Amino acid sequence: MEFNKSRNDLIASLKLELNELQEIFDEAWSEVKIPSYTVTKADTFKKLILAFNGEDLNEIH
Repeated sequence: MEFNKSRNDLIASLKLELNELQEIFDEAWSEVKIPSYTVTKADTFKKLILAFNGEDLNEIH
């Protein structure tokens, strides 16, 4: 029972942090004004998350 509560607390915390990261990313994206034909916002956010996960940005396509 205690394990489930700890796991649920961790999941909730990670979702909150991801939401905060998404908000920061959205604000920065609107300031940078990258043309949509070069890279998509969703693709860039996905690569950012993968980079936080330790992925090598040169290996992400």
